[in-house]
Amino acid sequence: MNFKLFKKIIINLLKIVLTLTIAIVSLIVDMFILLEDILDKLNAKLYPSPSVSNKEYMNKLVEEHKKETVRKGVSVD
Repeated sequence: MNFKLFKKIIINLLKIVLTLTIAIVSLIVDMFILLEDILDKLNAKLYPSPSVSNKEYMNKLVEEHKKETVRKGVSVD
């Protein structure tokens, strides 16, 4: 009789621990998702994607860099 009661108590305690563990893991995952969103927004502020004119300028800089490295004998590709 005592063994059945002990077994029920242990099973209920394991269910409680499992439920709390799942809740804590879900909370941690949600925090990581929020952190990723914050970092993504910060990255977008710090390094905005270039506009069309900036892309053309960047392509010009890349071409100039390739010419400089070819003069030095270094392969870019």
